[in-house]
Amino acid sequence: MTSRRRVVVTGLGVVSPVGNSVGDFWRALTSGRTGVGRATGFDTTSLPTAIAAEIKDFDPCGVVDRRTARALDPAALYLLAAGSEAVRTARLDGSYGSERKAVVVGFDLAQVTAARVAASYQRQGHLGVDSFTLYQTGPYSASAALARSVGATGSHDAISAACASGAVAVLRAWQLLQLDAADVAIAGCCWALDALTLASCAAARVASRNPDPARAMRPFDRLRDGFVPGEGAAVLVLEDLEHAVQRGAPIEAELLGGRQNTSLGASFTENDAASAAACLRGALEASGVTPDDVDLVSAHATSTQRGDRQEAEALRLVFGERRVPAFAAKSMLGHCLSAAAGLETIALLLAMREGVVPPTVNHEHPDPQCPVDCVPNESRAVDASVGVKNAFGFGGVNCCLVFRRLAA
Repeated sequence: MTSRRRVVVTGLGVVSPVGNSVGDFWRALTSGRTGVGRATGFDTTSLPTAIAAEIKDFDPCGVVDRRTARALDPAALYLLAAGSEAVRTARLDGSYGSERKAVVVGFDLAQVTAARVAASYQRQGHLGVDSFTLYQTGPYSASAALARSVGATGSHDAISAACASGAVAVLRAWQLLQLDAADVAIAGCCWALDALTLASCAAARVASRNPDPARAMRPFDRLRDGFVPGEGAAVLVLEDLEHAVQRGAPIEAELLGGRQNTSLGASFTENDAASAAACLRGALEASGVTPDDVDLVSAHATSTQRGDRQEAEALRLVFGERRVPAFAAKSMLGHCLSAAAGLETIALLLAMREGVVPPTVNHEHPDPQCPVDCVPNESRAVDASVGVKNAFGFGGVNCCLVFRRLAA
């Protein structure tokens, strides 16, 4: 049997509601600055909620030419910007064997484009459907665009796994490396906001109705009433450790492994505690670490009543009475849907690298049913050698990833 390859993260890229680079993203998170505000990118007059975590000051022409910018959904443009940063920070260029580079992207739906084209078709019939439609609306368009931009001629895949899409993409990239199908696997995820996203979340009764945008996201707080939809993109460069060392690449952390399973909950938006705990426990076992080895958790923490309670119970089932710090980046990022798990994974890796954990903001009323050390309201110094990312998506998708900081 072939021995397992050691896989490391060598590059990171971010476009987020709190900053369009890894540096800006990290400074905002550690200072507790929220990206949630009044939605400005579309008309909210008829919507039951008008708050969102939007991207600010993003210029697609800083990444692609105008024709390409018109041909892609906004989410794919966010992905290309994050991918450019990730490849640059990984010191990866076209000289490193394009056929041995793979791309995996978590992306559920090019909803901004689909909604625009549907409205145009209703008004004008087939004349309202432009030549870019077939390409723009498919999730594969994002992975294909990223593969072209980074010079990857290996496999490229688009994965739809709801709110866990980013984590599943990272796990799938890790699996490709284990299969020796690539030496470098670039994993990303993305989502773009529109009015339909807000309307859909409100209809599913998962969106916050808090009138104060800055205080609407409050994971594990007793007064939480749902999440605020967000948008963004995250890209991680993964590669074989030996390959990374040979080319002198910077190493963020080692990805030890992960696990994916399915919750068969009572509703589409529920991931029951037992299934979530089984996913986390399975990820630890597959990675060769014990619950006692874990120093830090990047929680899924959607700020919904039942979701946070079930995750808190899952943490108790795995860690017992030991309260491992479990911070909630969504408290500042909003819930970025397909992009959420990737952004929050990068937040975890930065926390492990820098020895500082971002706070869970707006945690003012501790919920006795969520006895979680969520690092409330202020950043904290934590020496984290092993970190876990939890991701629990609509439809019952659970995915947990386990990372270890490499010794200097």
